[in-house]
Amino acid sequence: MKKDLDLKNDSISKLFLTYLIPAVIGMLIMSLHVVIDGIFVGRGVGSDALAAVNIVVPLYSLFAAIGLLIGLGGATVASIKFGEGKNEESSSIFTQAVLLAAIISITITVFSELNIEKLSYILGANDKILPYVKDYMGVLLYFGPVYVLADTLDCFARNDRAPKLSMYAMVIGAIINCCLDYIFIFKFHWGVSGAALATGAGNILSIIMLLMHFVLKKGNLKFIKTRIVLNDVIRIFRNGFPNFLSEMSAAVVTLIYNLVFMKMLGEIGVSAYSIINYIHILMLMVFIGISQAMQPIISYNYGAKKYERVRKSFKLAVSVSVIFGICFFTSGILFGKNIVKLFNNNNMELIMLATTGMKIYFVSYLFMGVNIVTISYFQAIEKAKFSTIITLCRGLIFSIAGLFILPKIFNINGIWLTAPAAELLTIFVGYFLLEIYKREIKNLEVNIQ
Repeated sequence: MKKDLDLKNDSISKLFLTYLIPAVIGMLIMSLHVVIDGIFVGRGVGSDALAAVNIVVPLYSLFAAIGLLIGLGGATVASIKFGEGKNEESSSIFTQAVLLAAIISITITVFSELNIEKLSYILGANDKILPYVKDYMGVLLYFGPVYVLADTLDCFARNDRAPKLSMYAMVIGAIINCCLDYIFIFKFHWGVSGAALATGAGNILSIIMLLMHFVLKKGNLKFIKTRIVLNDVIRIFRNGFPNFLSEMSAAVVTLIYNLVFMKMLGEIGVSAYSIINYIHILMLMVFIGISQAMQPIISYNYGAKKYERVRKSFKLAVSVSVIFGICFFTSGILFGKNIVKLFNNNNMELIMLATTGMKIYFVSYLFMGVNIVTISYFQAIEKAKFSTIITLCRGLIFSIAGLFILPKIFNINGIWLTAPAAELLTIFVGYFLLEIYKREIKNLEVNIQ
């Protein structure tokens, strides 16, 4: 990326587009390889394997949550310090974040490997799909530190004004993953273990590409000799906590979805939800890409006290997320059955169940993008409390309440209705918090003048 990009003075639309295109393309490619991974597993191993992979999703979400906790939390602090002209402190934050990511992820990996069967049952596995779950989880855990470091480095590279590198790393890693998926599943017949191995290998390549940016000092951030400072760690965790909470909320909700479906429909219910989840990742990553494109611009200008530019960036991101949300909802209504058949085209009960679920579930995308962008906005300006409130509402409070209440009223359709209901209710919470912050920022601007 060109070094003459001026976050303080260039037009907001130009800056946003510069960050948006690589962010969304990278996220789309990354999520697309997850979808292809699911297609290979569904067609190459079977519907029970799909269910098993979905059982392990909460554990994968844990690694993603830690990566975002440290990566986005640290990158937000580093970007604000860039805006304040404190480049050396930014590099200290970066170095501490990478060390934290390595230490925490290795600890979780060792503990989980020692308790793999017990963990499988806790996540919802039954005796029928337990072998698949253990095979997939066993390999995934070895790559836990890789997933965390990839997410962490990706966040810092984007905030170091290298969004294209972030995109290239994700795209190339995803391509390698897809190629290895085909080889390991269809040629070597390694089943779900092969799928997990392919994903880990793709992430290793991504890490190597991202590390070169910092090791070769192509940006402002670099590894420096530093110590882990408690106050810096607290600030990183405070800013990254909404993202951590969002991922962990998704893990908890996925776990509850799996348990509810297993209770009401058995393995086929979990398989149907697995298909929806694979597609959901595709849509979710686009919204995350939009929010990530917005975050460096907002954090830098907030640090530079350019509040009008902060507002314009947020409004633009909201508008783009609404447009994408409408497109996603329409695609689910028009092409739901064809999408489901990509994963399994011979089990009509599974196809009908997942197709119906998709049409209902996709209503949530009309509201989800706005909620995700609002969460990222508050995080980018270090209003972690507001981000946390919104995250708790959409990710835990409304979702869990919906899963306990709606199925009793609407049966199976009530499970699918939970996501749209949670996102809609969260819109009102976000609006209320935005109104509170508007009053705060007006007072701050008056004091500055």
